[in-house]
Amino acid sequence: MKKNLFMVAAVALMVFTACNKEEINVEAGASVGTIEFVAGFDVDTKTTLKAGKTEWVAGDEISINGVKFVAQNDGPTSTFLNAEEPAEDFGAPFTAVYPYGTDGVPAAQTAYAGNFDPKAVVETATSDDHNLSFKNESSLLKFQVSAACKTVTLTSDTELAKGSKTVTITGSFVAGTDYYAAVLPGTKTKFSVKADGWVSRSADEVSINRTSIVNMGTVKAPGDWIMTGELGDIHMVKSDTYTELYVAKNVALASGKSFRFQSKDKTKTIGAYGTSGTVDCKGQVNTWYGSDATNSYAANISVSTSGNYDVYFSPENYDFLIINTGVETIDSKWEIVGWINGNDSWGGGSGYVLKTNYITNELSIEMNLTSSDYFKILKNKNWTPGPNGGWIGAPGNDGSTKDYAIAVGATQSVSTYHSYDNHKAQFHLTNNGKYKIIVNVSDDPYTSATVKILRIS
Repeated sequence: MKKNLFMVAAVALMVFTACNKEEINVEAGASVGTIEFVAGFDVDTKTTLKAGKTEWVAGDEISINGVKFVAQNDGPTSTFLNAEEPAEDFGAPFTAVYPYGTDGVPAAQTAYAGNFDPKAVVETATSDDHNLSFKNESSLLKFQVSAACKTVTLTSDTELAKGSKTVTITGSFVAGTDYYAAVLPGTKTKFSVKADGWVSRSADEVSINRTSIVNMGTVKAPGDWIMTGELGDIHMVKSDTYTELYVAKNVALASGKSFRFQSKDKTKTIGAYGTSGTVDCKGQVNTWYGSDATNSYAANISVSTSGNYDVYFSPENYDFLIINTGVETIDSKWEIVGWINGNDSWGGGSGYVLKTNYITNELSIEMNLTSSDYFKILKNKNWTPGPNGGWIGAPGNDGSTKDYAIAVGATQSVSTYHSYDNHKAQFHLTNNGKYKIIVNVSDDPYTSATVKILRIS
């Protein structure tokens, strides 16, 4: 009995001490009663994306001086009641944090389609009374993914989350759906984004304002194909411009380390045509027609010189291109031949080599031409039509010329054909100047080609 009286006295002392700081409705010897706070939001603070408005959701939990309080109703303002007994020194000033159980933006977040992780956005309020106005301490990065993936990781040389320079969002990401990552505001240096380990983008510096929503656009995620083999698995993504192509850029390929292309579900593998495959990529592209791995002639692929390469793969055509990283154009098998700058290359002499864009069939060259120059366009210096030869000339009869007077900055477009009967005229520009000649051509000698001549100066 004495022990019980002692406990009652102790509780009474605690209640008296608490009442000096905060009036709470308790009876002597009973548990601490209900404490009520009313909480709203400052401008531009968000907890749930609901038509752009700031809303509480019933059941939201906040911490006030370390004590859990729970929202009683939905809306821009909500009543919060304590869910546990406060410490004996509970009282003003009050520091409130949402969500309960955190003191900063977490480094690990969960993906929510069309929304953000409700536990990731940190909001705080300070007050000397029971009216709280929360403000957002974090910012949101909005993004979509180009293909299904499991993780999106943000890294920086400066802090992105509480005590962390990395934020990882985990879930089942679906292409074309909006997602959000919560980060601390401020200037971020050496900022990068990865989807399933693939570096989608990077920047030396990114500025993120408090309470803002920064649209990052589409984050490139690994597509349906990977490079696999002795180099390990290297993810490929769809090209922004040519969606039938998969791309792996700046890949470290080692001499003697082979690979093939494989679908991400492991059901199909494409290799080089033949019993062996070695790619010499000294600034050039070599192309093989691939084959299904179930066939014995689907060979592994390797490079003869170790280095960093850009790899392009077309699962529709079973072909691939490997080129030194950073090389935009390469020498093609097409040349401009004729009487140019006083040199006669009609008879198979050295012409002017066109450069090819290794993704498209576009060829181009910039060169100085005078009114004394006459030319045609040849493949492999071969006047014979077919995939290994062919030539392009201006419309007209054999032996004639087609004159073009082109103003500076103007472009002349010419519809031409690969010729099999030699009935194509030669090009002749009547104005001296610097020109860029652009050709779109197919290996099929009976498919039309387009020549554009741009006068630069």
